[in-house]
Amino acid sequence: MAGHRVLALLAGLAAAIAAIALVRAALPATAAGASYVRPPPPPPVGVFLRGGAPQHDASIEDALAGELPRLVFAGAQLAGRGALPDAERHARVAALRTHAGFRTHGDALAGAWSALLDSLDRWLVLTTADDAWERACRDLRARADALTDQFAAAELGYYLEPSLALDHPRRRAGLFTYRIDNVAFVRAGDRPVRVLDARRLDKLDPGVALLGITAEELDDPVVLLDTVEAKVQAQVLPVLAGHPFPVSDDAWMFSARGRAAARAAGVAIRRELIAALYTDAESAERAAVRCRQLVAASVRHHEAQHRLDQDRGLVHPAVLAKRLGDRPGGAFGLRVRFELSAYLSQLASDVWLPQLTLWNLVRHGLRRGAGRREEALVAVFVVEGLARKLGIPAAGDVLRNGEIDRDRLGDLATALAERTTVEVRSAAAALWREHYGAPLVRLTD
Repeated sequence: MAGHRVLALLAGLAAAIAAIALVRAALPATAAGASYVRPPPPPPVGVFLRGGAPQHDASIEDALAGELPRLVFAGAQLAGRGALPDAERHARVAALRTHAGFRTHGDALAGAWSALLDSLDRWLVLTTADDAWERACRDLRARADALTDQFAAAELGYYLEPSLALDHPRRRAGLFTYRIDNVAFVRAGDRPVRVLDARRLDKLDPGVALLGITAEELDDPVVLLDTVEAKVQAQVLPVLAGHPFPVSDDAWMFSARGRAAARAAGVAIRRELIAALYTDAESAERAAVRCRQLVAASVRHHEAQHRLDQDRGLVHPAVLAKRLGDRPGGAFGLRVRFELSAYLSQLASDVWLPQLTLWNLVRHGLRRGAGRREEALVAVFVVEGLARKLGIPAAGDVLRNGEIDRDRLGDLATALAERTTVEVRSAAAALWREHYGAPLVRLTD
């Protein structure tokens, strides 16, 4: 009888365990180890709905510009060589929790900040070799996005860019912080696309000098004002003053073709600048302000096109399959596909400075050892395509055996410099339609 009672007890226990398993299987994954899923963002309010300058908080900015990036950077520097000591890591995370700004804007923002720090604490002890690395990256990325959502809900101008598991060769992994100076809207027909004008807060690692960012994790494209201002100061204003445009970074710049290209670029860009600035060209200060506005607006168009393309998808242009041999799903071919669309849209949509946009792109192709960088190849496809649309003869393929013939690229670009703003914009729109099989909807501010 005792044996039967034991068997009955075991059978009942097994049935209970099975029932618990069925219940767990039917419930959402919320147990330890399950991935956190970013909740739907709150509805946009204030400037995030209408546009304009958001609010800022000195205490929050102190945390995002100082201790948080220092902690992330220290962990990244030690990755693979031993993590931060537990006591130091816990103390630094605890210190970040005490920043009062996050508690003065409501429980939702304070909770999102605390959850981000918990996730960061777990991420900092891992390396790419750990089994938990990818899950920790997904969790930290989602927590960063949720915190950015709560900033917007409180009408605060901050966001975090979680670039944690990248395949891009020129960007390091990290958690980058930004201050939003302005919320703008670009229109594609009847559709508004929200774009953020921002400045990098963490200064420990400047990284690649990007003019804009459109990441899958972020709802909004971003224009980086610091980089725009540096570009205007170093490249645009000298052209306005009569200097040639710097088209390369080595001795090719001083070859006969290089000098001709730099002079032609300078003349074409200066022609557009004078028309765009009008009386502002008479004042160095007003000219600088207006140039920054024009370049930022053009970059907004580029980044907004990226967002539109991500939302609807793009066909794989035949030119990429033919010239690169990349399949539609390849990561490199995908980046080229999206950059080709964005640059052509930017050229076609830029009322004032398409020659500046064109020569900014051409510089990528004329750099020493450009190789298979996506912007360099896009420069080749755009210049060759525009020349063909405008009836400019080519001496041969610019891209041969995977290498860019800089002389041929420079010659075609020099010929394009003589064309009018309307010709360049129209040819870009026609080329976009040829590659993507539909009319381009030009972007407006």
